Amino acid sequence: MTRKIVGMLVAVTAGLAVTVVPTKASDPVGMYCLVSNVVLSPNEQAPMTAQIWGACAPSTGGVMEDGKFVPGWYETPRKGYLYYSLPKGQETAAQREWADFKRVAGTGDVVGFGSRRQNLGRMRLAAEQPRDPDVYPIHNGVTKMKAEYAGNSAYNGLVLALKKASGTK
Repeated sequence: MTRKIVGMLVAVTAGLAVTVVPTKASDPVGMYCLVSNVVLSPNEQAPMTAQIWGACAPSTGGVMEDGKFVPGWYETPRKGYLYYSLPKGQETAAQREWADFKRVAGTGDVVGFGSRRQNLGRMRLAAEQPRDPDVYPIHNGVTKMKAEYAGNSAYNGLVLALKKASGTK
């Protein structure tokens, strides 16, 4: 009887040892987008607002503000635009990031920005008039999706979903 219990305890302990308990999201990016166009207003030299057009997939889950981990991935991509205003005290950083979006617009590159912990704003439908912009979420800049993600089926699925939502191949 004792050997049986010890055997079960060893089996349970071995099972727990190989179980991965996530402590934080492995991909901290707040949103991935396939950007088609960027409209800066009132002008491109000193913009106060940005409309970022394309298909975007905001993150779900991750390490929340209270420190708790919530499993997640990315929402189904939607086509439309994000509408942002400059964050107070970080105006220059936001304008540089908006210029980065402008550079990748129409290239077919998938870019990420923001953090899972941030308010990323809301996706607006094309027919919706731009008003009440969300504050742009400064985090780690605008980054192209990493090349090593190309072999990962989950990221390939995300890229395909972004392309489908944007109407590109």
